[in-house]
Amino acid sequence: MKQLALVFAAAAAVAAAGCEKSSDLAPVTAEAKGIFNNYQQGLTELEQRVQELGRRRGAVALGEVQPALERHLTELTSLLPGMQKNLRDAQAEIARTTADTKSDEPQRVAAIRTTSYRYHDRLAKDWIRINAKLDAVDALVSRAEQRAQAPTPAPTAPTPTVPTGTPPPAEPDPSAAAGGTFPAGDPRAQGAGSDAAAK
Repeated sequence: MKQLALVFAAAAAVAAAGCEKSSDLAPVTAEAKGIFNNYQQGLTELEQRVQELGRRRGAVALGEVQPALERHLTELTSLLPGMQKNLRDAQAEIARTTADTKSDEPQRVAAIRTTSYRYHDRLAKDWIRINAKLDAVDALVSRAEQRAQAPTPAPTAPTPTVPTGTPPPAEPDPSAAAGGTFPAGDPRAQGAGSDAAAK
């Protein structure tokens, strides 16, 4: 962003320049070349950002964000080449005007300033649009990354079901059964035998 601010300042100085003089040709040409060299560096940074977002995009499942992300990327495929073309055209026109010996120097100074202002306006708009698209892509990829990193909730244990219906009958008490038998050695067996003898 600092580079872009410097570019804006330089372009404003070009636009605000007064009457052209022959001695202005060299500094005006250098200033114009500096403006477009800064845009060249900025364009390189944009291309690197596109590559980095592409790497992140390929490393995560996009899910629901994919349609919007693909739409932004499709628009970028036309915006980036458009900015590249504007930059090439600007640099070529500056070089062509500088080398035009058929025109006098004040005319070339005026032409270079006009070219700088016109292409600066185009490139600044390209810069803003491309960055807006890259910000949108970055936000969508970040959302997909956050969703992929979210912990998976642990499965909950099933709630036990309460049995319904009539409960089974309780087992009878052996000591309450008439004439019941008890294991040998059980004191109740002796009592039961005495009772039987008494009868």
